Amino acid sequence: MQCVPRVALLGVAILAACGSRPPAIQNAPGPRAGVRTTPATGGAEVFLDSNAFVKESVVRASVADVWKVLPQAWNDAMIPVAGLDTRSHTIQSGEYRAPNRIVGKPMSDYLDCGYTAAGPRVMLWQVSIDVTTTVIADSAGARVASRVIGTVRPRDGSSTSPVTCNSRGQLERIITGNVRVRLGL
Repeated sequence: MQCVPRVALLGVAILAACGSRPPAIQNAPGPRAGVRTTPATGGAEVFLDSNAFVKESVVRASVADVWKVLPQAWNDAMIPVAGLDTRSHTIQSGEYRAPNRIVGKPMSDYLDCGYTAAGPRVMLWQVSIDVTTTVIADSAGARVASRVIGTVRPRDGSSTSPVTCNSRGQLERIITGNVRVRLGL
């Protein structure tokens, strides 16, 4: 008779007690961590907060002046503009397929997506990024807050689940630098 490890039996018992399938785990942008049940499937979805890096820098200019040059600063960094919200002074790219290089530097300078046996995923897989920048009033001028969220997928289509990347903060610095250059600071 073959022995079955107790851990495996415990896992089967838990699945039997909780339902026929484990909850789905998804990355979710924003502060929605937690568990919620989904009526359509009867299961639960577990949302994990990704550690979205937000780089903030103060620019010695008014919010209006920074807001006026921000789309040009994005264009200089080769970031497409998908949406502008003049009330909140927020510009968004939406998720887009990233080029292999931005401002002459490889994507590995901007994102850390982990490694495979063949090397860094960011260099081997298809990269998508989503950029958001908000201009906020500050006592010293305007605060430029940028967030870059990256994901990668195998180019061969072998997986449908994207891998979330961590920003290295370089693209956020370039955006603020471009704003300063456009303002002559």
